[in-house]
Amino acid sequence: MQTFQDYATGFCLDSNASKSAYTNPCGSTNTYQHWTVVAFGSHRELQDVATGFCLDSNSSKSLYTNPCGHGTNSYQLWDVFTFGGNIELQDYATGFCLDSNSSKSAYTNSCGHGTNSYQLWH
Repeated sequence: MQTFQDYATGFCLDSNASKSAYTNPCGSTNTYQHWTVVAFGSHRELQDVATGFCLDSNSSKSLYTNPCGHGTNSYQLWDVFTFGGNIELQDYATGFCLDSNSSKSAYTNSCGHGTNSYQLWH
């Protein structure tokens, strides 16, 4: 189980039972910010501990959660790239990276390959 904190904003990846994904101030007791990371080959699936849903996206760069595909839904599979002490999460199906902003929105966007601090997580 782990949390994902955005390097640029300091907010943590969060979600809710309505399948929305966003960021919020980090809270160690907020189980909606706790994620179980499951490996499927070289890819990772991120499952929210509180909802049981997995982080999902689409080619329109939207980010949300849905019932987990357990390795069968390529939009729920993420590739992890390390840059210093941070990681960048790239959606396997779309090629876009997990991104956020200071307004607490979370979405995917073209990858910065370590140069976009809003796409770096720790």
